[in-house]
Amino acid sequence: FNVTAPISGTILKRNTNIGNLTGDDPLFTIVDLSKVWAKFHIFPKDTNKIKEGQSVKVHTLGNIEKEATATIKMLLPTADALSQTYVAIVELDNKNNDWRPGMTVEGDVAVSQENASIIVPETAIQTMEDQTVVFVENNNSYEMRPVKIGRTDNQNLQILSGLDAGES
Repeated sequence: FNVTAPISGTILKRNTNIGNLTGDDPLFTIVDLSKVWAKFHIFPKDTNKIKEGQSVKVHTLGNIEKEATATIKMLLPTADALSQTYVAIVELDNKNNDWRPGMTVEGDVAVSQENASIIVPETAIQTMEDQTVVFVENNNSYEMRPVKIGRTDNQNLQILSGLDAGES
């Protein structure tokens, strides 16, 4: 017999072979992977900071580096019994099949925003002689400049003192 799938998608599971009976099991499990969900666990102390609709930077862990920005689609109404955490669901566009169900991912949620007059990439910060410093271009050389750092977003650091706006 020809079997026609009711939806387009990818076959994840096949429960039969030619000549076999499946009983109550479905013949195939078919899924549409054009959108996938990432599931994030939230500690109870942080639940008041996380809301539906917030933006999340999602990235993979390990050798294959993938990154996307999405929003929190839903917060599950119950806690995870094993971890005692709350669960946030983020829907990721997967038309290019970059995201695979079961991948380990991490998400960063901005829970506050603050204007900073001077920021530098985290990679610009060095520790020299027990001081936090940046190297500032001075004519054709570089000058070590101690700085006081403020807040970070895990990519950039706020400079509170030691550097003037516009210095390279």
